[in-house]
Amino acid sequence: MKLKNDYFIKLKVKKDIANLNACYLEKLGNEIKKNDYYGYLSLIKRAERIRNCLSYWEWDRYNKNKVLDLVRVSRCKDLFCPNCRMFSVSRALVNFQPFFKKQVILGRRPFLLTLTIPNEKAEELRNTIDRLNKGFYTLWRWLYYPVSKKDSSIMGFKNRLFDVRGAVKVLELTVQKSDYNYFHVHIHAIVFLNNLFEGDFIKDIPGGYQKRTGRFIYYSKADIFIQKLWRLAFDNENIKEFNNLSDDWQSNYICDIRELEIPDGLYEVFKYCFKDSDIKDYDVFKNIFYGLRGKRIRQGYGELLGLNKLESNFKKDDYVDNDRVEDYLKFSEDPERYYSNIILGVVNDFKEYTKVSRFKKDSEVMKIN
Repeated sequence: MKLKNDYFIKLKVKKDIANLNACYLEKLGNEIKKNDYYGYLSLIKRAERIRNCLSYWEWDRYNKNKVLDLVRVSRCKDLFCPNCRMFSVSRALVNFQPFFKKQVILGRRPFLLTLTIPNEKAEELRNTIDRLNKGFYTLWRWLYYPVSKKDSSIMGFKNRLFDVRGAVKVLELTVQKSDYNYFHVHIHAIVFLNNLFEGDFIKDIPGGYQKRTGRFIYYSKADIFIQKLWRLAFDNENIKEFNNLSDDWQSNYICDIRELEIPDGLYEVFKYCFKDSDIKDYDVFKNIFYGLRGKRIRQGYGELLGLNKLESNFKKDDYVDNDRVEDYLKFSEDPERYYSNIILGVVNDFKEYTKVSRFKKDSEVMKIN
């Protein structure tokens, strides 16, 4: 596919944000240098890798045809590099496709699941993420495992409305706009359901008024069911308390489950863990850094357990199907290898050339942009 000049301009804008995050990493390193010299060195090297990201571009240049075909580009693959974070999302989307198709072929229905909790203080962010991950696993166990009277540790909930056969969940956090010391941490997941009843997903139960959209919210029977389960799972309470919980949405944590829309639902789940705009200042950066350090952001469950390897390197399936460089050439010629060390190099030096990338991941990046 063609890479327009504004694609490289967007890369440059995100590169500037990455450089600011590199400065934050260096500042953090200097803060811990006295007590953790090796940690300091690690952060300094990490900042250097971010600054060197996208500093090496390799192209096949077709002078007669005025075409540049992307061969290779350097990447730091760091969470705090916006370009690499976007690239990671696109790569995960590409690798998710065969898993998705297999589940659909098996007759499983894809749904978008959103699980929320009240906003938490920044100092509790790391602990909150641990509770979220533990709570999701408990919820997953109740909806996936078979009902067992012998071993409660592997017991599924006997009164569930449906079975979940596979899931991929992504952690997301945003900074509270009115107070940067609070975070809204939540989970988006794609779940593949079995044994469902269509009527359970009709949103006809009155809920509250949403200021952001200016409309009243309605919940389904499935929403209320998930809200009650999630309340017990996140608060680490026994599933036996389920029947004692109120059906009122205000008494539980707000959750939503609805049939997945393609492609918007996919991007909702696979999008970034946090936005660049969430890093308001150094203190927010530091809270996000320590909150996410060592945490798995994206994870598969059940029949999608293999999604833990979504970000593995590409091998034989790098290229978009049926996309050949010959399709961009009018004349037969052998290319010359061209190298650049700046993002806007091909924009400034080869304005009249068509720039193309035939990599699947770059195709998804273009869609996200």
